[in-house]
Amino acid sequence: MESTQSPNYKNLQLIVTAIITILVFGLLLRDYFHGGVPSHHILHKKDLPAVSNWWNLLLMPTLTWILMGKTIKRMVNQLVPVGKNMNNFTTVIWR
Repeated sequence: MESTQSPNYKNLQLIVTAIITILVFGLLLRDYFHGGVPSHHILHKKDLPAVSNWWNLLLMPTLTWILMGKTIKRMVNQLVPVGKNMNNFTTVIWR
């Protein structure tokens, strides 16, 4: 039962990660064309290095991919062995 349903969940992981990537890229493009992408100084002190929002383009999709993978793995491991219905799975993911 688990092997036939796993590809659907991998597709869901890919779709959610792609949506997050597109949204972050869109936000960064908007910032770029409306005054520049902001940077934030560590501890809000000008003498310390600044971290650019461009890092979000790498960080957000990576975190989304990892956390979606862990969520899918946990849901499959909890629901499939007990024989529960997986219909509510996507509802849980979207929430």
